[in-house]
Amino acid sequence: MLRNIYFLIIIACTCNNHSRQCRFNKELYLLSGRKSGGICIQCKHNTVGRYCSYCKETFYRDPNLPITHPEICK
Repeated sequence: MLRNIYFLIIIACTCNNHSRQCRFNKELYLLSGRKSGGICIQCKHNTVGRYCSYCKETFYRDPNLPITHPEICK
């Protein structure tokens, strides 16, 4: 009899190249229809947010650059 079987699901972080780390949030995963439950942590390049898609306070987003650019927030 097998007990304590765990399944590991690996889903890439969607952090727009501003973080390599994310943590899984089961509630967000279920609310998204089992599509996305990742929350980016330690966003770089002056970005913040679940997907590192917003600029930190006092920084502005350069509309001429893609969201993945390291100098998106100036």
